[in-house]
Amino acid sequence: MAGFTLASVLCGFAPNLPILVLARILQGLFGGGLLAKAQAILFETFPPAAQGLAQAVFGVGVIAGPAIGPTLGGYLTDTLGWRWIFFINLPIGIAAVIIISLVSLEAVLALQF
Repeated sequence: MAGFTLASVLCGFAPNLPILVLARILQGLFGGGLLAKAQAILFETFPPAAQGLAQAVFGVGVIAGPAIGPTLGGYLTDTLGWRWIFFINLPIGIAAVIIISLVSLEAVLALQF
């Protein structure tokens, strides 16, 4: 998640097309496995009786992203500039990295006791 967020920032600050393409490749490499990992975490976290509901809620986000993304991206591009389609990932990515770090630390501490 940290790699994807950093690659998004690199995309936004890219001074030319070759750097933008390289940053997008990094973004894809770091982000490519996030969806599968998220589903695996859902299956590990929720009991079998609640997995259907958890996957349904997750699916709403998966469907809403491609539905809302182009409209939001167009709005950001028109009002703030094309770089903001990458910078919008920054607060969400930072929040996700913090939450992942806290949950991971809690899991590690639980294993030690």
